[in-house]
Amino acid sequence: MGMMWLWLGAGLAGAQAQDDDPPPENPLVTALQDLRSDDVAARRRAAAMLGNLAATEAAKDLIKALQDADVEVRVNATLSLAKIGKPHAKAAVPQLMTHLDHAEDNLRVAAMVGLATLAEPTPELIAQLQKQLRHANPLVRQTALVSLGRFGPPASGAAPLIRNSLRDRHPDVRKAAIFALGEFGQVPEVLLADLRAFRQDKDPLVQMEASAALWKLAEDEADFKALLLHVKSRDAAVKTQATATMQRIGRSLTDKHLDMIQKIIKDDDQYDFATRSQVIYMLAEINASHSEPVIRFLINQFSEAGIRESAKKAIARMGERAVPLLVEALKDKNELMRREAAYALGECGPHARAALPHLIEGLKDKESSVRQACARALGMMGGSARDALEALRQAENDEHSLVRQRARNAIQQIERATNNDD
Repeated sequence: MGMMWLWLGAGLAGAQAQDDDPPPENPLVTALQDLRSDDVAARRRAAAMLGNLAATEAAKDLIKALQDADVEVRVNATLSLAKIGKPHAKAAVPQLMTHLDHAEDNLRVAAMVGLATLAEPTPELIAQLQKQLRHANPLVRQTALVSLGRFGPPASGAAPLIRNSLRDRHPDVRKAAIFALGEFGQVPEVLLADLRAFRQDKDPLVQMEASAALWKLAEDEADFKALLLHVKSRDAAVKTQATATMQRIGRSLTDKHLDMIQKIIKDDDQYDFATRSQVIYMLAEINASHSEPVIRFLINQFSEAGIRESAKKAIARMGERAVPLLVEALKDKNELMRREAAYALGECGPHARAALPHLIEGLKDKESSVRQACARALGMMGGSARDALEALRQAENDEHSLVRQRARNAIQQIERATNNDD
């Protein structure tokens, strides 16, 4: 959820705090020992550390820590279990359900974070989360709303009650209510009207969340454009959250959104390169079943100097899904396309293993810029490109000095990685 899970850090005072001591030689063993210590400070640190380590083997010990006498140990253990996730930490769900009525608000909040990650949206859990919407603490209300949103359509029966939260006096609660409604997939028209009113809210962060929710619910091009304008904001907080929101909604994009997005980024000159780059990063989050048209679109951006680098980085985040189409671009008639495809394959690193023979062949390309790019890409693949060493040694005799240098660098990278693997 990105920024919506803000309580994983500062939202829970003191939770998950770390000291400045250097990490132990075997942090997992040390943390498991400290979790059973008589020193409460050591138990608190250990409960947090095990989540930072994503130590799945510690799930059982952390579940036991949910009954610790110290509330902060229980909070940290809960957040760590949420980080470990399913299936390893799912057994914590019954204990977390009992924490929803705890007198300590921080433990309630942590329990909701854990349940939203580990539990199924049962009627009992949805009812318990709705009950939290009437709590006096705004952080409890906010967390309940985001947890309901995390469950998506199965929690949509809570929409009428969430409508009351749209009028909450705390802007963070209102934003969470808007977020939740946007995740439900479909809401009554009266709630869409309420959301449209938030386009004019005095808080720009509330405006932005409303635009994101409305775009997901009604797919209005105006709302997507409004979200892009927030990405351009001079207010750092607005810009940061807009960027996180773009990445979040990217995960729910489907084919029907692509034409509109591509038209905006191609034809609308009111958006600067930074904003268009952010749209490109958003596209990298798209569901795998819709990735081919996105990858083709991103490859076409190689010809745009201002957003070329963003396109390559976005493709790299798509990993192996992008390799077949990049190999296709590596055979393009255009020198620039071949060169940038090779660079993009390098950004994919070991994920581009299937492209190895094509990059080796690219070392013989008629254009020196393509040969340089292929050598660089092979080096970035590390030990997975060891089969290219012979071809790279031949490239050390290339007529162009930069190709020779790239080949030498790649050989060093591959040999270093191979030695480390051994």
